Amino acid sequence: MAAGEFLSPTDLIARAIVLSALLGIAHLAGLREHTTFLSGTLADPAMGWGWAAFLGGIYLVLYFAFVLLVPVLLLAAVASAAVHRVLGAAADDGHRVSEMIIHRNSQACYVHHRSWESPGARPRAREVTESRLGCAQ
Repeated sequence: MAAGEFLSPTDLIARAIVLSALLGIAHLAGLREHTTFLSGTLADPAMGWGWAAFLGGIYLVLYFAFVLLVPVLLLAAVASAAVHRVLGAAADDGHRVSEMIIHRNSQACYVHHRSWESPGARPRAREVTESRLGCAQ
């Protein structure tokens, strides 16, 4: 799996870091004190309700993203890395890799089945079979 691939372990960790950094920037910018609009008070009366609610809302969205999403992203990255490590080790042991694709058109269904030696090894004889199935419309 490539490092920059969508939802790879590296991508999940990068997303968690970006969310953490955004919350840190919002905190350092002082947006936390604008969350007082929830209780009906303003941190800066000269600012007005619209801006206070907007800035406080930004902080709240980033805070809840940090609290709810960052742990999930990190756990998903660890689980994904573990699965890729286990499956990668199994594939490097010379196991065959196969995939089955089902195509459907207006007349019939076709099942394409391809198999090959593990991606870690040099590709060997590829087998491609196609079966025609009668599909109910």
